[in-house]
Amino acid sequence: MASNCRIMLLNDDYTPMEFVVAVLQEMFSLTQEQATAVMLNTHRQGRFTVATMEKSAAEETVRIIHERARQAGHPFKCILEPEVAGSA
Repeated sequence: MASNCRIMLLNDDYTPMEFVVAVLQEMFSLTQEQATAVMLNTHRQGRFTVATMEKSAAEETVRIIHERARQAGHPFKCILEPEVAGSA
């Protein structure tokens, strides 16, 4: 059975909110309203779970997000955390 990982967005004070919203819309098929809510929750809480998926898919998603941020010159980061059984 494949293990799942949570993709956690990390807040920073440098990446433009518009960039974060655009990445969320593109990578997670969120509406602008949903992406804005996720971005604001990340900003307020310091980190926020945006998705849970199979480990290899999560690793590829994080790689793409980091590459897009690097290309745009932003420090935007996200991390993977193993999903703990029984936590939803």
